Amino acid sequence: MFRCRPRDRWLGWKKREQFRRLHLIANHTRFLLLTEPGEERNPGSCVMAKMLRRLSADWQRIWGHPLELAETFVDPRHFSGTIYRAGNWRAAGRSQGYARSNGRYTARHHKPKEMYVYPLRPQACSRLRNRQDDPSWSPQVQRIETSPKRLKSWVQLLAEMPDFRRAQGRKHRLETVLAICILARLAGKVGPLATSRYAQKMTQNQLQTLGAWRHAKGRYVAPSLATIHRVMTETDPEALSAVTHRWVTAQLTRQPLEALAADGKRINGANRNSKEHFETVILVRHQDAVPIAVRICRDQGGDGGSLGGCRYPGSHHYDRCAPY
Repeated sequence: MFRCRPRDRWLGWKKREQFRRLHLIANHTRFLLLTEPGEERNPGSCVMAKMLRRLSADWQRIWGHPLELAETFVDPRHFSGTIYRAGNWRAAGRSQGYARSNGRYTARHHKPKEMYVYPLRPQACSRLRNRQDDPSWSPQVQRIETSPKRLKSWVQLLAEMPDFRRAQGRKHRLETVLAICILARLAGKVGPLATSRYAQKMTQNQLQTLGAWRHAKGRYVAPSLATIHRVMTETDPEALSAVTHRWVTAQLTRQPLEALAADGKRINGANRNSKEHFETVILVRHQDAVPIAVRICRDQGGDGGSLGGCRYPGSHHYDRCAPY
């Protein structure tokens, strides 16, 4: 969240530091315990403590920089925040009771939330307030090394996607643009602009392998920002899921499923030319974070509200979720 009065007041930082350091804060949005009351002793506190101890290191490994602070919101109408208070989270105050509308928090709902914060490293607050940036904060993005054979296999797989664009004036094949989007996402690039910049830095050999358009002078040209943006926003998510699930399932080991995590999310910007909204529910294997199944819903139900027939393996409703 760009602005949050309780957090910003608790930290005491200036705006010039605030906006360039928001990537050092993680927001804890959900906490669900699948245990019966009394089955385990203090399961919430134990699980929360284990997560917090490894959160910054895991973030460093995946995103290239540590975290300084964790934050969360608790609705006092339904919850008292006992687990957070027992885990030494600190109450920062109450929100103003606004919901996000058109990308900004301007819709007043009069339901303020209690905010809790938790420093993940010693002297986290003083570092976030300091004018000087900590050297460890600069993201060290790992380079994604992909063999030409794997790149070609991806293009061949994505070639099964129906192209929604007119043939007139089309330079890059749909599978080429989608493959670039996937590679950019694996490299930690999010959004059309970051993907376009990633594509511009690709080598001639990579662009040739992906089947990029070749200029009359003999050079391979990366897709434009407009092309990438259109493909990202107008590609049918159901068709893409159906095409990619065969590759993902082939990579899965045949180990028994120990536990699954489920999460729902609305796909922002998808299918903008339609009045329908896409919401997804994904089942992820807990031990290695491999996606197992996905269900795409068109009804509105909030995050996780469209779970519908997705159940754990063994349930007769599980087959309603398409394999990822």
